[in-house]
Amino acid sequence: MDTTTNNRSRRSFQTADLCDVHIASPQRLQVVQPNLFKSYGKKTSFHGKIETIRCFECNTLVRQVLDQGPSSCSWSGNSTSSYSSAADDEERKATVVLVVDGGGSQRCSLLGDILASMVKDHGWSGVVMNGYIRDSKAINEMDVGIKALGTHPLKSSKEHQHSMGSKRGIHVSFGGVEFVPGHYLYSDEDGIIVSERDLSLDNVVV
Repeated sequence: MDTTTNNRSRRSFQTADLCDVHIASPQRLQVVQPNLFKSYGKKTSFHGKIETIRCFECNTLVRQVLDQGPSSCSWSGNSTSSYSSAADDEERKATVVLVVDGGGSQRCSLLGDILASMVKDHGWSGVVMNGYIRDSKAINEMDVGIKALGTHPLKSSKEHQHSMGSKRGIHVSFGGVEFVPGHYLYSDEDGIIVSERDLSLDNVVV
């Protein structure tokens, strides 16, 4: 298969089309609970391999991971990764989604405009946040893609960092879906889907 054509099809994906093509195939496609997340930033769609964080009312680890960039992902040394060569490094950096399980806490936000700027500056494809954000007006002017439960004006505390055990690179579950590091996520105006394998309209397995 021509790599350029395959990459183009992935960049121009629509979750509805991917569901039509792959829902009956052995790709373990899952659909996140509809209308759970709101969209922020100018990027209405994004996709990529999943990296995960679990935290509670503390965004210290979120900041650290965003600042380190996609090249620090917990699965990056896995030989099964489809981005295993130096030639694929730029594609890997541009197609990693950070999934943050903040426990859905409504008591504070976990991401503001400073962290949102790191999403763009350090090459993350997007962020899915099981929690809240702030500075939404500024974020909506940025070329980033962020899905979150909503907005909250209060920033997070640093007091919970150790007591609540913030972790990275683990399986997290919310919205009726399990998010696994190294699996794939696709998000657009219609919703969010995840799959064990990279999906396109060209590589359907029947």
